[in-house]
Amino acid sequence: HYVPLRAIQAPSILLTVAILFGNALVVASYKINRRLRTRTNAFLVSLAVSDFLVGSISMPMWIYNIIIVDNGSVPFKAVYKTFDVFSALASIYHLTAISIERYIAVSRPFYYKSLPSLFQRAMITSAWLVAGLLASLSSFTMPSVFKIPWNSRVYATVMFIIGFAIPAAIMFFMYAGVFSVARSLLQRNPHHSPGGRQSTGSPMSQYYQGERKVAITVAFITGLFIANWVPFFTVSIMAAYCFHCLPSSQKTFTWLVAIVKGVHYLNSGVNPLVYAQRDSEIRRTFLTLLGLKRILFCVSLMFVIITGNSFVVASYFSNFRLRTGTYTFLVSLAISDLLVGCVSLPLWIYVSLTGTNYGPLNTFFISFDILSAMASIFHLTTVSLERWLAISRPFVHEALSTTHYTIVICCIWMTASVIAAIRPALDKSSSDSNNSPYRIYTPFLLFVGYVGPGILVSVVNISIFKVARALISNLPTMANQEESNKIRKNLKKQRRTALTLTFVTALFLVSWLSFFTVSTISVFCRECFPFHKLSGFLLFSKWLQYSNSAMNPLVYAFRDLELRKTFVRLLSRCRRRVTIRQALRVAPVNMSLTQRSTRFRTDPTTMFNETQV
Repeated sequence: HYVPLRAIQAPSILLTVAILFGNALVVASYKINRRLRTRTNAFLVSLAVSDFLVGSISMPMWIYNIIIVDNGSVPFKAVYKTFDVFSALASIYHLTAISIERYIAVSRPFYYKSLPSLFQRAMITSAWLVAGLLASLSSFTMPSVFKIPWNSRVYATVMFIIGFAIPAAIMFFMYAGVFSVARSLLQRNPHHSPGGRQSTGSPMSQYYQGERKVAITVAFITGLFIANWVPFFTVSIMAAYCFHCLPSSQKTFTWLVAIVKGVHYLNSGVNPLVYAQRDSEIRRTFLTLLGLKRILFCVSLMFVIITGNSFVVASYFSNFRLRTGTYTFLVSLAISDLLVGCVSLPLWIYVSLTGTNYGPLNTFFISFDILSAMASIFHLTTVSLERWLAISRPFVHEALSTTHYTIVICCIWMTASVIAAIRPALDKSSSDSNNSPYRIYTPFLLFVGYVGPGILVSVVNISIFKVARALISNLPTMANQEESNKIRKNLKKQRRTALTLTFVTALFLVSWLSFFTVSTISVFCRECFPFHKLSGFLLFSKWLQYSNSAMNPLVYAFRDLELRKTFVRLLSRCRRRVTIRQALRVAPVNMSLTQRSTRFRTDPTTMFNETQV
């Protein structure tokens, strides 16, 4: 129940951004520099994709577990555990495959050069498939998910042997063989100059020296991986066989787990630094990419988006006062903005750096941009309608249940997904953006996703202000002054909420105006807009578009006192409170539910005493 929130939150978010940014650079470098498209680098890029998934999925889920008081539902834990194991096994199997590939390249160079590309693809695919198969077994160890009597000791032992010990042994012997063969071949001096001196510039000598340098780089990466993962596997084995050997203090044990998890996640962020330090070609490509100042701004923007919207989601789940219909929609909107920081922005960095203007990746990037825009404006429109219903039809609003809100949110996401999915279909049907399908789709997108909702939100918010003002001015004088003040205060609060939503909607309309303007012009009058001369405007419009996802949490915190207090509490809290649900789990089994609730209501100190025991 003790989590060092203050010490873990900020470093975890920074590490997430570093993992996403660093591994995106590795993939982008491989894409734009043909000299880097070697067999070994293909394995390293696949490893970078695995590390990128750690930063985009595993780390956010871990941060969610840190911030939220409740550790989440059983399915959430199952997904998190499965993906955590999957990323670890994918990394170590990639490194094992690289060690085998390096040994073949050094010991049998002619055979290595004759190997088809299918061999490389088969090894990469096998690493992913085996990792996925073994990771799927982790869910079966959770009895709440599958009613299978798995022994945790057996699973921990199998994972340690198959997922760590055997691959580590293979890598050790492979690299020992690589260095032994390379040293013996270099000492043979097969080429000499006429004067009897060794010709260090001979092709074979340069080949072995280059292969040895690559082997040293990969061996260093492997050593870092083993060093970062040894604590994790050690604690796992101790927890399975000798749990009492671990620290008995709950606070110390939580610190131990937090450090172990942080160290093994750190490995995904260190690898790109090793590539840059050891390989001059990768380093030059990195510097070329990083020479653009916009990258620094994009990384900072990613950090702000992920941090701000994570706190919005965490505040909703940790503060019961925020569990209202309006905040339910705003949290769904925050999830949409969070996806922008984790998916859209990294994709835009990659697309802009590599110049990938065509192909499936670019199509997915544009579709995801449309999805985020549609989801955002539909959420804002729905919130405005919900606020109008609350102030003008209070009895109807009171009758709404959580099920109604859930159905509406699902409809929003489904509608946004359908609209975004139309774009890939247009790309398949026509390669010319000036054809009639685009001329129909673009105005439809402009009206449904921008003009129509903007007009509707404006009309609804004006109606809210008018109704609130009329009710406040015409409020009858009541005998109970306290009741009258309460109604007046509630109406003012409703009007303040509507003003906040108006401000958020205005920010959205301003931020996305350039996006819809450029999209419309590019379809109907492409020659009217010299894109090659206005690259600065296009860059500014993309920054403005993505900045909207970072500004929303700041607006919520500035305008809403309760949300601001929750933000501060999440930032400053270093100790988890024990929830009633957790306390009920440790109550005596022979105590009824009524006795439990009565006991904890009358004597709350017993809850904490029993929990610590």
